[in-house]
Amino acid sequence: MNLDQSVTRASRVEKEQEPQTKNSKFPSGEEKMMKSKYLTRGRRSLVLRTAVVTILGMTVLVPANAADTVPAPLTLMAPPGLPGVPALPFTGVKSATFTASSTNMSTLDVTPSQGPEGTPITITGKGLPASTSLPLTWSTADGAWLADVQPNTVNYMGVKYLKYNVDLTTVTTDATGAFAFKTRIPRDFGGVHDIYAIKDGAAIAHGGFQMNPTLSISPKSGPIGTEITITYTGMGSNLYTGGVSVLWDVPTMWRQLPVSVFST
Repeated sequence: MNLDQSVTRASRVEKEQEPQTKNSKFPSGEEKMMKSKYLTRGRRSLVLRTAVVTILGMTVLVPANAADTVPAPLTLMAPPGLPGVPALPFTGVKSATFTASSTNMSTLDVTPSQGPEGTPITITGKGLPASTSLPLTWSTADGAWLADVQPNTVNYMGVKYLKYNVDLTTVTTDATGAFAFKTRIPRDFGGVHDIYAIKDGAAIAHGGFQMNPTLSISPKSGPIGTEITITYTGMGSNLYTGGVSVLWDVPTMWRQLPVSVFST
């Protein structure tokens, strides 16, 4: 029997036990005394039931002990120097912390505004402080694994991406507050990369580049049994773009190759 049924049953029993005073033989004084007695008991019962519900509710919400709490998963980073893992883009130096406000910020023009790895781009700025050296930053991320470590096992919980900025270069504006810088898009995660111009710990100009993915297969032909290499670049740094499926086209259906690829 649940709690609601118990309360309902208790209420029904109390109603059945109330004296039927309509045709009572008690004198009027005794009748008032009995009514007062039963009303008082009814109030006490109501308070008691409310207290029981409150206590039971607290018991359900509060864990019995610390062992019932779920620990936060651990973040596991790949060790540096792994073969095939590219170094940090551009200078490879993480940028110092800076503030970025959407108000009073100039625009950095990036041409073209999107493309794959290796695309040549030109970054230009105008209306900036004249004859001033300005660091440019490039946003990137590190991939990590989330793990739930138990006494007898380790559970894989997914991936996590830690975003930050690296120093792209340092430019010097001319007497009009303009500059132009040419470079190529390095190997990095796909998606939008923010580019900031920094002065005195604050971003004063902002632009961005959309890095598109590429897919290549080598060799492109061969007999049955030929080993092929599929190269995919520009995989994203979030849950929705951080993985791909490789499908093989046959006349009657699409078959998924036994390949699992995730960006880290």
